[in-house]
Amino acid sequence: MISESVRRTLKALILTALPPDEVRSQDLHERVLAHVEASLDYLPQSGRKPFRVGFFAFEYLALFMAPRIRPFSLLSQRDQTIYVGRWAHSSFFLFHNFFKAIKGFIMLAYYEQPEVMRLLAYDPQSYVDELKANDGTRRD
Repeated sequence: MISESVRRTLKALILTALPPDEVRSQDLHERVLAHVEASLDYLPQSGRKPFRVGFFAFEYLALFMAPRIRPFSLLSQRDQTIYVGRWAHSSFFLFHNFFKAIKGFIMLAYYEQPEVMRLLAYDPQSYVDELKANDGTRRD
């Protein structure tokens, strides 16, 4: 279970990192957040600790690196976007790699949502059914 401070940071990051499209809704954000939380909870204890430290750094380094002197989750959407860009394009590998890892969790959770799959016309079940019908092999 992640802490409330990590959850607050992650929620603000999800709102900033998700692609702007017609399927964005509060319910979608909550489901993406729940998916990312579950993914982080499945990490071994030794894998969770660096993420906790990373989220702490991400939240509070905004006091020094963001356009306003506030923690990340309290910045405006515009300032959050600027700050996220600084992490995403940072030459400091720890910042850049932490952001890539978290963005990977977020994007995986986003593209797993049924309405996003429908928007992309992605139907993995038809592929699975085809494989089952052909004894696990695909005959193209």
